[in-house]
Amino acid sequence: MMKMFSAFDERAEVPSGNAFAEIDDILLFTEALIGRHPNAAPIIAPETFGMARQNQTGDMPLESVTAAERYKILLQILRTAPPSELAAARKAAGEGQGRTDGPVFPANFTLLGSYVRGEGDFLSPAGRTASPTTIAAVGGASTSFVVDTERDLTLIFLSAGFVEGSQKLERLERFADLAIGAIR
Repeated sequence: MMKMFSAFDERAEVPSGNAFAEIDDILLFTEALIGRHPNAAPIIAPETFGMARQNQTGDMPLESVTAAERYKILLQILRTAPPSELAAARKAAGEGQGRTDGPVFPANFTLLGSYVRGEGDFLSPAGRTASPTTIAAVGGASTSFVVDTERDLTLIFLSAGFVEGSQKLERLERFADLAIGAIR
């Protein structure tokens, strides 16, 4: 791996955003980010991390999920949800607001270049069962890391192939929820 990068100098550009990182490097980064790795200096002060991990986009919708994909997700919810949960699905779909194209998901972007889980029942790469302060970063090819400091859990997911749109977020959400469920 290192031989591949030996030709790079200060003028080099890595077109993949460094999609070639190894899991140990990502773990070291996440641990340094939250200031708990014994052999790595914190990247940012705990106070700065606390502020930067908050939702900076308010109620803005996540527009990377297209209307057709939102509609598909809504239909899946309506087919599988118990009647008691349909009210929540209708609310997520924007019922009463003139929306007919499916649920709207909050962007929940942080200053860290990641998502924060937040409160509510909606699609999230952090998982539906993650703590509200959990951050989730998403890269190409369905790669991701999730840091749930309330559970002391770091999940790193590296995969091959490229999954687009809401399928990518749905896949990451399933893996995060499986990992969280396994530690209970």
